[in-house]
Amino acid sequence: MNERDPSGDAPVPSFGEAMAELEQILERIEGEEVDVDGLAAELRRASELLELARDKIRRAEVDDDDDDVKTRPTAVMSAVELDESTVRHIGEIGDIAGEMRIAIGIIATPASAAQEVADRLIAAGVTSILNFAPTIVTVPPEVSLRKVDLAVELQILSFYQQRRGSDRPVLPPGATMAPPSG
Repeated sequence: MNERDPSGDAPVPSFGEAMAELEQILERIEGEEVDVDGLAAELRRASELLELARDKIRRAEVDDDDDDVKTRPTAVMSAVELDESTVRHIGEIGDIAGEMRIAIGIIATPASAAQEVADRLIAAGVTSILNFAPTIVTVPPEVSLRKVDLAVELQILSFYQQRRGSDRPVLPPGATMAPPSG
């Protein structure tokens, strides 16, 4: 936390600190601890924190001239420290998988990057893939693939939450949701 905001008054929070503060703001709003006047201030601070997080991710992006891939933070990054996590360039996946003997890979990218990431994981020797990307990827028969559709999973959880009779609203007032089929 060596950075300072432009006015020099306060230190700029780390990525993790910004996310933690956003969670606290959300909890206060959801818990109805904020009056109408305070809501505007909370939303302004949340907007500042989101912009800070976006800026930190943008600064971590690099152009990948070698692989003819457009810059995107989920698939093309240099080794960057974001709190305790190290984000490494996708081009290093072969070395990383070999060093760490990785057998299972997880894809959590935009749809446009998912197949490329799957191909790189397979080329690196990964034999099982869990795909969270909102698209279908193809893999050879010897690779196990599971697709997780987060929208469907959230819908299922919301259905069970409603059946439980929770006093916390799951859907906006007036919205309805059909129970999951199957």
